Amino acid sequence: ANKEATATAAQKALDNLVAEKLAAEKAAAEKAEAERLAKIEANRVALVAKAKAAGLTDAQATAYAAANKEATATAAQKALDNLVAEKLAAEKAAAEKAEAERLAKIEANRVALVAKAKAAGLTDAQATAYAAANKEATATAAQKALDNLVAEKLAAEKAAAEKAEAERLAKIE
Repeated sequence: ANKEATATAAQKALDNLVAEKLAAEKAAAEKAEAERLAKIEANRVALVAKAKAAGLTDAQATAYAAANKEATATAAQKALDNLVAEKLAAEKAAAEKAEAERLAKIEANRVALVAKAKAAGLTDAQATAYAAANKEATATAAQKALDNLVAEKLAAEKAAAEKAEAERLAKIE
């Protein structure tokens, strides 16, 4: 088309063709990049949903998805599996710690109840039995039980003393 044109006109036509080609390549590259970024964003959204479904918190799911949005499906799944395992291990450790603390509190209460019962005049066996029975009771319930035991002990001692006195008096007559 440009074999009879002037050199300047031919150069201008060539420059226009090159510019059009560069513009088309740039537009194609921009379109490809936009599609790539859209695919990454869609993957990130899907990973957030999958992580939440696996039990992660919103913050954990968001961080996981951001870190794995460009990873392979296998790598992202492995990362999710690791996070879920870590979360379960942390929850188990927290539950075990809470249970250990609960049991330690119960044992400390049992020891305190033994001492309180002995101070109230119960025998070692009575104090141990009382403490074992009331180690998980409220303070009020444990005190009521101790008061009842002490009252029973005093009543038994009074009855024994009265019986002994009656027997002593009967021997005198």
